[in-house]
Amino acid sequence: MKIIVNATALDSGGGLTILNQFLENAQKNIKNEYIVFVSGSLAFEESPNIKYVKVNNRSWLQRIHWDWCGLKAFLKKYNYQYNKVICLQNTSLNVDVEQIIYLHQSIPLTDFSFNLFDKEQFKLFLYKHFYPFFIFRFANNNSKFIVQTKWMKEALIKKFKIQEQNITIIKPDVLNVKGIHLQDPVSEVPTLLYPATPYFYKNHEVLLKAFKRLKAYGELNNLVLQVTFSLGDCPVFDNAVKAYGLISNIDYLGVLPQDKLISMYVQCHAVVFPSYIETFGLPLSEAASLGKKVLCADLPYSRDVLEKYDGALFIDPFNELDWAEQILRIKALKLNECKFSFKPDVRLDLGWSDFFTIINE
Repeated sequence: MKIIVNATALDSGGGLTILNQFLENAQKNIKNEYIVFVSGSLAFEESPNIKYVKVNNRSWLQRIHWDWCGLKAFLKKYNYQYNKVICLQNTSLNVDVEQIIYLHQSIPLTDFSFNLFDKEQFKLFLYKHFYPFFIFRFANNNSKFIVQTKWMKEALIKKFKIQEQNITIIKPDVLNVKGIHLQDPVSEVPTLLYPATPYFYKNHEVLLKAFKRLKAYGELNNLVLQVTFSLGDCPVFDNAVKAYGLISNIDYLGVLPQDKLISMYVQCHAVVFPSYIETFGLPLSEAASLGKKVLCADLPYSRDVLEKYDGALFIDPFNELDWAEQILRIKALKLNECKFSFKPDVRLDLGWSDFFTIINE
């Protein structure tokens, strides 16, 4: 079977992770041939059953043109024969065959509202109110949707009336932690790790406010919050750190390679994750795979990911007092209570192999 894969916008972050995991598994699915359309900024080594075509779709207008007529014209021009189309980047495509849409953009499915006139929220406003049109423009009753969580499936059914039998939950792969840095000691300094980009909805603010509370109570001392971006990447965050007098309590780690991130998970006292908009929240699953204590926002995505994990504590994402209270308890833990403290979460959910079963149907 010959399959077209659209991934022209997946060149960084979680989207690139999805693409890499897909390609790793597609190489094993040798009975199919894949033609994968990728960003012009990426380079991949072709395998016997995978060929790549680079496309420069940097702007929204270029992406819309590609989805609506560019891809179809390209396939016609070069006389590509194909049986199915997979879109790994949320939006449906103008094609005449069955398509599988990997939907990992959760903003249209959330109940949160965004301010059109706020600079930080403007793009999210567009995603919530206009992006659904592009997700479903060329979808029909034969289109299949892949989502990462139960809450997304339920939202697709409720908000967009997608038939349940056309939606499958397939969770992304977690870091391979076997044998890497697992013997690293827990930091003697009480440390919280928040592995997230500095977007406003990641809600770093509630942690800074909790730290400010602890400082006012005389309980902050040498407690450290580690963030995975660099000083200067988020001026709003940096200014709050200075205003609250927390400069000595923040450790800017920058963007970390996979093995270094695993080391940070092992060494920290707990992982914190107060983000209020997530599709899956991969760091939650990564922390649980290492048996770490996790303080996270009490929202449907975190309940889905950590529903079977004893080491999770769910907190109102906007209640700084609750965060301060629970952080104080983490600070009081002994070192031996911070390393592999809980039975690692071993998921039995559907994974990439099941995705390829759907492709082969």
